[in-house]
Amino acid sequence: MTVIYLGLLYTNEMIENRERYSSYGLQMAPHVFQTNLLQGFENNGVEVKVLSVPPIGSFPKNCKKLFFKKEKWGKNNYQIPYLNLPIIKWFIQEKKILKEIKKIIKENNDEDIRIVAYSPYLPFLNAIKEIKKKYPFIKSNMIVTDCVPGRGDMEKYMTKSAIRKGNIVVKLAKNVDTFALLTKYLADTLEIGNKPYVITECICNENQKVATAKEKSENIFLYAGSISKEFGVNTLVEVFSKIDNATLWICGKGDSEESINYVKDMAKKHSNIKYLGFVSREEVSELTDKCDFLINPRTPTGTYTKYSFPSKTAEYMMSGKPTIMYKLEGVLDSYDNYLNYITATDPDNLKIEIENIINSDYKKLQEKALQAREFMLNNNNSQKQAQKIINIMEK
Repeated sequence: MTVIYLGLLYTNEMIENRERYSSYGLQMAPHVFQTNLLQGFENNGVEVKVLSVPPIGSFPKNCKKLFFKKEKWGKNNYQIPYLNLPIIKWFIQEKKILKEIKKIIKENNDEDIRIVAYSPYLPFLNAIKEIKKKYPFIKSNMIVTDCVPGRGDMEKYMTKSAIRKGNIVVKLAKNVDTFALLTKYLADTLEIGNKPYVITECICNENQKVATAKEKSENIFLYAGSISKEFGVNTLVEVFSKIDNATLWICGKGDSEESINYVKDMAKKHSNIKYLGFVSREEVSELTDKCDFLINPRTPTGTYTKYSFPSKTAEYMMSGKPTIMYKLEGVLDSYDNYLNYITATDPDNLKIEIENIINSDYKKLQEKALQAREFMLNNNNSQKQAQKIINIMEK
């Protein structure tokens, strides 16, 4: 089997020089998920040819680069060339992707080809539609990690333009044969009916090292992710401004200047709150070694949370450090034994819950954290998750 993978990946050069491309930072969670998945295909002996475009905004507002050239990196990874202008780039990408897919099909000269696309990105969906017209025997799979625009209840997904885009996505998705979803609820937003799908809520990086074990002393909590009020960051900061015997480290960026400014202001006023800005994965690993707890303040409010499995949950669990988070609808019950749930969404009661965690038996929390890592390695390793997608395309 040969898999043609349509991806949203960064080249190594983009990661090393991220500030040249985007003032908002790079979306590393999708990149990591896809990198792990591709490793899983390789571990299963599947040949994968990657056709990718970077998940970067358009020139000049959201990206400093106007033109992306064709570029090879890694073993079989190719970046599609295109002019990085709004809307125009979609048509160019679709045309280039179609050309490359047809070329690969001719080179293989057989029917044992599958197409896997990451996310319902319009150039990918249109390319699959056109390929299915000429090669109906080629099966396709689409990985869906987020709510379809115009569905859910987040304001930014419910604008008129988002609803129009969502309707197009749903229509084009009918040309896809199978799906890999982060949660079962995403099947409803795609309106896929009886089409087969598998749940691949996350893919752990087996090479992620265990964080350095240490005696709890300073009660350091680390949050690494998007800075946004809707993700509970503002409330978390407010809570720690009222706790004397714990420290909160926050690193990351986001598109909410209001939240970022709030975090910065609170860090100036309270010595136990430290905002570290956007840091590399290596630096996050170093911070994880030094902290006592990993926390994700994203609350379960709103229906949108059932469409999501936060990538940081997998990374937190793989670290071997105690993970503090809310129970989200998109998180399967099988994770409950390995996570430390908080429930309060108001600052006063959340403060009480965090103080209870601080005063609990840390050795037992560490034991649970190491069991969480074993759970991830056994159930969500890259080879096992990739095999799910392979199997569903074989039926």
